[in-house]
Amino acid sequence: MAYCSTFLTLEPGDVILTGTPGKTAHAARSLTPGQHLVTAIEGMGAAINPTRTDPLPDPRATWREETYQ
Repeated sequence: MAYCSTFLTLEPGDVILTGTPGKTAHAARSLTPGQHLVTAIEGMGAAINPTRTDPLPDPRATWREETYQ
């Protein structure tokens, strides 16, 4: 964020997408269902995201054409 703010004016709600740092592409595989990923910023707080124990539903399976007509 500090680097981006040297050439961008960051506003509340802005999102910075950074991708996956090198050598961490498989890090997500180490999380198991029921664990929590905690992302914290000192002085701001933390976001706690649990991993799911069930797969997300496929949105295409529930889509109905008549819903959007």
